[in-house]
Amino acid sequence: MTAVDWLYVAAFGSVFGVAGQMVRVALGLRKLNQEKATDTNVEFSVNTLVLSLIYGALAGLTALIGMANGLGADSVEAFTAATEITPAQTLSVMAAGYAGADVIEGFVKNKLKPL
Repeated sequence: MTAVDWLYVAAFGSVFGVAGQMVRVALGLRKLNQEKATDTNVEFSVNTLVLSLIYGALAGLTALIGMANGLGADSVEAFTAATEITPAQTLSVMAAGYAGADVIEGFVKNKLKPL
């Protein structure tokens, strides 16, 4: 694969990783709204939202690269052609964005302490 092909793979993984993370964000906003009804000190954090979306993009990107490498050199080209991407592959990347963001966030909070 060429560098441009890898950019397509990276863009696809990142976009659908963020899409999966947006499901998690929607659930979090619903929970925040419910908590706000009982506790007025609960606040929305834009920084947390942006970091969450970045984590989703990284998780989706990592998942798609792993999927592409697992298929072998002949099948990796399928990820660069829109007609070859199946709904199952798209949902898998979205699920990675949803769940993988928790893993990345947990790692960042536990292992990377601020200076």
